[in-house]
Amino acid sequence: MASFRSAEYYILFYEVVEDHVTRRAPFRDEHLRLLNEAHERRELVMAGALSEPVDGAVLIFCAADDTVPRRFAERDPYVRNGLVTRLNVRPSRSGQAVPEEGAPTTTFQPRTFHRITPSINSPRTSPSLSNRKFWAA
Repeated sequence: MASFRSAEYYILFYEVVEDHVTRRAPFRDEHLRLLNEAHERRELVMAGALSEPVDGAVLIFCAADDTVPRRFAERDPYVRNGLVTRLNVRPSRSGQAVPEEGAPTTTFQPRTFHRITPSINSPRTSPSLSNRKFWAA
């Protein structure tokens, strides 16, 4: 039988500067690397920018407490370089049991995920999906 740890969902809300899409370019690779690392550790469930208007982002973490999303934000180059004007971490009301590292995956079937990479064809460097493993909306 699989071993599980108790976890909750924590939602990290970002509010960003008005010209965020153009100013993020020098920091985007590091930001995406941190997202990938958090997902590989099974901390990051889903993340994405808000649209119409592009004024924020939402990152959903699965963790025992809110230190995981707060630690992510402290390391995020968007936060460290002033692109995020305000952030807030809020717990979700739904919790879940998450398999321990190394537990059999027969009771936990992750979705197919895709790594987000900047599109070289887009003048705004909007994300596009590649065939590599990561997360998707």
